[in-house]
Amino acid sequence: MQETTKAEAIYQLAHYAFQFNQSEEYKNRLNYIVEHSKHYGSYDGETLASQILATPLKVQFFNQVFEMAGVGFVSSDPSYRGEGRIDQLMTDILNDCKENKVLFSYLAPFSYPFYRRYGYELIFEQIAYDVPSREWPDSKRMPGKIRRQTWEDAKVDIKTVYQASNRNKHGGLQRED
Repeated sequence: MQETTKAEAIYQLAHYAFQFNQSEEYKNRLNYIVEHSKHYGSYDGETLASQILATPLKVQFFNQVFEMAGVGFVSSDPSYRGEGRIDQLMTDILNDCKENKVLFSYLAPFSYPFYRRYGYELIFEQIAYDVPSREWPDSKRMPGKIRRQTWEDAKVDIKTVYQASNRNKHGGLQRED
């Protein structure tokens, strides 16, 4: 299969499964993820039937940095569902992780029971609070000024703040530059 055809097949199957916006910007973003991930695909001849992307990332876990496989875009064409294709791809990913001594694998599952059979479990919960500003506690004034900057100018300062906040994280991603 040609690379351009493969990339388009990956995009089309992911789009079908997740119904995301088909803008050029999103397509470029997905292509960037594909370029930096390992694609696990199950084919019926030339047709991409099921797929998973595993993106190599790093996580901090109790003051140590570990390799991590970020699992995403788990998707199957409906006409191939129930054939065990995702089971095989998940087995392949987990075997690759074991072989390469990748101890962690994160995903954002659509179904906890489905992914439990591969050993995944909920370990992080997302909580959002909506607190009106009138209820914020008063804090003492701090010297300094806030100013608008370009991303390139602010990047160094943002990285410093992000790295300092990592001291209190266990399992958080280590962002690259």
